[in-house]
Amino acid sequence: MSRVEGILLVGLSLKDEVQRGNFEGTLRSRWDFKRLVTELSLSKELIDVLEGLVGSVNEFRIWGCAEPERRTQRFLEWWSSAEKYVAVFVDVGNRSVICWGRIFAKIYSEELSKALWGSDKWRYVYFIKDVVWVENSLPLAELVKGLGYSEDYWPRGHQIVSPEKVQEIVRRFGSVEDFLKSLIKVKPPALLELGVSVSASAIAKALAILSNIAKGEDAATVFMMISGRVARLVSRTSDFDLAVGEALTSVLGSVPDNAKSVFQEALSMLKQGILTAGSAVIRCVDVIESGIIQSPDLMLGALVVMFSVDTLGNAIPSEVIAVAKRVTKENVYVLALCGFYSIKLLE
Repeated sequence: MSRVEGILLVGLSLKDEVQRGNFEGTLRSRWDFKRLVTELSLSKELIDVLEGLVGSVNEFRIWGCAEPERRTQRFLEWWSSAEKYVAVFVDVGNRSVICWGRIFAKIYSEELSKALWGSDKWRYVYFIKDVVWVENSLPLAELVKGLGYSEDYWPRGHQIVSPEKVQEIVRRFGSVEDFLKSLIKVKPPALLELGVSVSASAIAKALAILSNIAKGEDAATVFMMISGRVARLVSRTSDFDLAVGEALTSVLGSVPDNAKSVFQEALSMLKQGILTAGSAVIRCVDVIESGIIQSPDLMLGALVVMFSVDTLGNAIPSEVIAVAKRVTKENVYVLALCGFYSIKLLE
């Protein structure tokens, strides 16, 4: 595939029920050609076109753009060469970056828009692969500052970054891809570089890795954020392994396989606590995602640890338990849950 030559910023208002539903259905959710033709009612002509566009791609996400009020030259240039762009999705309400991915195919189709989103409004449909999730870990201000905008800038709908700004990014970082990678603060080194004791428990190994890559952040806190993110994702899907993989990517970025296996083992130890916390998320998802709770992943991670203490005991390092208790005590929204599950916060 050709080198990325442009950046498309997409501002989403996830407090809007329609946009939230579209986001969960086609951007958060994984798609392939088989799912398109089995779940959607499409004409044979459209199916044939889609097979040529996306049939060979194992996994992708889908988004769409409405007809602009004015078809500016910049918009027309973007649509004509959309496959050379990376799309960066932003939650304008939380002022944070959600994810980004490479646009690899597009189609102008009222039929597909209606089949996907119940309306022919978003007829400029494009397909995205190689998605990197940084949800809740990358402030919008860092992205726009890096692009050369003022820190209070935020994209309204689809915003095409000017070619001049993209050229400056390439000059400074070598490529658009390297610029985006630079925004991911935590970049795990190879596990062999860390000197982790083989005899240590899986959770202790994970903490040892995080202490080397967290760059000033407390390892126990980052570990609980990962655990909490898994619990949130599990509340949306029954696939535990999928939730673990997406949580690691969204919090840590690209994780080497040897380090990933350690995190997977550690999180598997907490699986029962994660599933319990996931069920709690379902009961109070509106509060958790309303913005009232500033660090929902950390809060849920603390619950995961507290749900697991009785069964795992010393397998959970004392520093993790101490942070979990502190976070739980400080959050009035989960104290009732602690009482319901008989969680003891005092020694």
